Amino acid sequence: EIPRGGYVPQFSVRRRAVPPVLVRSRRESVGRVAELTRLSAIWHDLAESGGGMVMVAGEAGIGKTTFVEDFLARLDPGVIVARGRCSERLAETDAFAPLLDALDGLVRAGGPAAQVLQSTAPSWYAQVTSAQSRPPSHERMRRELAAFFEDLARLHPVVLFLDDLHWADASTCDLLAYLGTRLGHAAALIIGSYRRSTVLASPQPLLPITLRLQAAGVCQELALSPLTRDDIAAYLEKLFPHHRLPDDFADLVHERTEGHPLFLSDLVRYLVDTHVLAMEAGTWRLLRTAADVRRVIPAGAHAMITMQLSALDDTDREILHCGAVQGMQFDAGIIARVLAVDPAIVEERLRCLDRVHLLVAAIHETDQAESSHALRYRFVHVFYQNALDRSLTPSRRTVLSLAVARALSEWSRESPRLAAAEIAVLYERGRDYASAAQHFARAARHAASVFAYPEAILLCRRGLGALAAVPASREKDEQELLFTLTLGMALMSTEGYAAPEVEHTYRRARELCVQLDDLRRLVPVLWAIHTCVTNAGKLREALDVALDMRRVAEALADRESIVQALHAHGTTLAFMGRLEEARDVLERIFAIAPIAQHEFRGSLYVIDPLVTSLSMLARLVTLLGDFHQGRRLAAESLALAQRLSHPHSLAYARFWIGWVLQTGGDHAEAVPHLDAAMESG
Repeated sequence: EIPRGGYVPQFSVRRRAVPPVLVRSRRESVGRVAELTRLSAIWHDLAESGGGMVMVAGEAGIGKTTFVEDFLARLDPGVIVARGRCSERLAETDAFAPLLDALDGLVRAGGPAAQVLQSTAPSWYAQVTSAQSRPPSHERMRRELAAFFEDLARLHPVVLFLDDLHWADASTCDLLAYLGTRLGHAAALIIGSYRRSTVLASPQPLLPITLRLQAAGVCQELALSPLTRDDIAAYLEKLFPHHRLPDDFADLVHERTEGHPLFLSDLVRYLVDTHVLAMEAGTWRLLRTAADVRRVIPAGAHAMITMQLSALDDTDREILHCGAVQGMQFDAGIIARVLAVDPAIVEERLRCLDRVHLLVAAIHETDQAESSHALRYRFVHVFYQNALDRSLTPSRRTVLSLAVARALSEWSRESPRLAAAEIAVLYERGRDYASAAQHFARAARHAASVFAYPEAILLCRRGLGALAAVPASREKDEQELLFTLTLGMALMSTEGYAAPEVEHTYRRARELCVQLDDLRRLVPVLWAIHTCVTNAGKLREALDVALDMRRVAEALADRESIVQALHAHGTTLAFMGRLEEARDVLERIFAIAPIAQHEFRGSLYVIDPLVTSLSMLARLVTLLGDFHQGRRLAAESLALAQRLSHPHSLAYARFWIGWVLQTGGDHAEAVPHLDAAMESG
């Protein structure tokens, strides 16, 4: 354009209108009639046979997500659909990520799901809404989630779709196995998608669980294969009715796309955008020869995506680059803040990339500090995110990662639901290792708090790796101590009390406590070491650790620490056969900690120390021949555990009262207690 009164031309990009037939059509299933028929039959059988699980398997780009979404679009409006997705970048570390994603979507949508979740699964509702609540136990959380889906299915049929399960964390896979066996009588269907090659290439928690559920008749697999030449021909007929394309055009498209639906739609769109395919006199025609098309269209998925992205203008590419750095899902407000661009401009550009180019898709609105309505998007396929991320230079990726991490950290003060692991990974990529370690620690503590111990272990190790790059300081030692405490507890829960790695972790924690002169945390660390060596049968070493505990606890003059130290000392003496000495030490606990005033504050054992001490006393006096006193003490232990309402302590007390009764010859009375202990365990 020549501005009025001037002579210097000004250039701007004018977007050519895309033919309406392509603007309207988002990606849909191609050539999946048999698979859709089978999935629909499984769904309709729910009314008679109850709930089930279907795993949609296929390689990247084969159209798993599109296939499932096509099925979901055909369901009655009254069906409740919950969607969750796993993250490649946070693979196996973000505890329960796809399930929380699905529950978050239900709560945002309102309706009956939010009320049912709050009433039947309060611990899950608290995680989704960031309410203050401590999960009661691992088993209780599992039962709550099953109860939620069962109750919700009584109101409306339910479909839970979890995408990309090949990146799922171990806790999610374990919970899926539990739900699969519990929802057999509910009108609920769980659909998962995964890449078989990814699961088979390395040890994955998903594979053994899927095989076990299939063997039990709970889970069915539905495998998607590449499209045939006839499938592609049918797709072209539907997209370009009354065309005059060459007879071998479907062969050419099949050759270049290798039957991948994702690249089929991308290739066709590119041919239209570049006028290789065009409408003339109301008829679609190919304006170049097949040989020309082969030269224009490269073979292979990555080359196709690179070519597609290169056709975008610089602003759109910069927005997408920033989104790709944040992850598979990203926020318009974060991009606007990082790029210092008006949020309205970013949102308008993303709408165009959504509706015209079909590279991203809007998910929902999120709450931000500056704006009450900010859009969250996701890439339509991880291929696009990976291609954009790879196209950045290392220095540019580092700069953008750090900027996005800082923006998300600011936002997280207003939105606590943001995953700390996501921010930690971005700080790590931005080479701010101190901040990365802080957020990995937050993520690890959260995972441990919801009993996702495998994920807590991975997060701790990742955080310790980041911390290794931080210069030496007291703050670094304190951070390492926090990691070792969380890591030790998680390892103890997964590997066992006597595992060498558990003992090694806590001995390092002991070194750090001494180095920091932190006596308060030294007591639980010594208790953990005592647990390790006791369960390994090293009783003389356990006695030395217990006596060390007593010295530290008495120096602190802290009643709770003294109770823990006396418990360690007394139980060690009992295991060594020094029963009278053990009884004397354990009885001192109740002189300084009256049972009536006791409250559970949690412990490394995950069992209350007074409950265990009472049960041990009951065992000792029974072995010494005083069956009446043993019964009384065991009953006191059970009553205390019931008052504290702590499941693990209750199971422990039930076992030992059963043992005392059985040892005393009251077999019939012992059986109900032992049955209850096994049931609660």
